[in-house]
Amino acid sequence: MELTDPGFDHSVPCEFRERLIDGEAGQLVLDGVLEAVRDAGLLKAGGRARTDSTHIVAAARDFTRLECVIETLRAALNALALTAPEWLQRHVEPAWFDRYAARPDPQASLRLPRPESHWPPR
Repeated sequence: MELTDPGFDHSVPCEFRERLIDGEAGQLVLDGVLEAVRDAGLLKAGGRARTDSTHIVAAARDFTRLECVIETLRAALNALALTAPEWLQRHVEPAWFDRYAARPDPQASLRLPRPESHWPPR
């Protein structure tokens, strides 16, 4: 896709969502997941099962904004390394290659690096 491509109309995602809702796609996906879980023996017949998404939302929340920024930078640097490696080497500090080469360890506590001079700002 060219950089000058106008993309799709802003109404397309809304219309797509409406079609998913009208076609009960969510229910179809849930039914498929439940069938697979049942077939794998993970859901007992007549047993109680949690059907709310609280625990899923809590797990997703743990993917912090900082992790999102790191993943975005990593993906952008990887894309630039493939498409414009010379430009990348001229414009990016070498330390960035080490910092963003691999995905962050999900068990590690992520912290932003402190600036070298005058932290905190006065």
